[in-house]
Amino acid sequence: MLTGGWTHASGFGAVGWVTPHDAQALRDERDALTREHASLRAQLEQALAEIERLRRTLDEAERGGKRQAAPFSRHTPKANPKPPGRKAGAQYGV
Repeated sequence: MLTGGWTHASGFGAVGWVTPHDAQALRDERDALTREHASLRAQLEQALAEIERLRRTLDEAERGGKRQAAPFSRHTPKANPKPPGRKAGAQYGV
């Protein structure tokens, strides 16, 4: 006498009988896959959190670079600078 049951409840499309040993092996495989799924979910959550953190850091760096104004001069200004522009009339070129 066979122990176990059909692999499909209705009996149609059944592959064959599932023995208690096969059923236990399937349960073990299901449990292993469930643990692997949970582990991969946790890794995904960590990766998404890291991506979000890096995006925020990049956005802050980009915004900070746009706000930063370059200095007009890197040196100290002259004590008595000449007035800007071209000299008028006969004084030009002198």
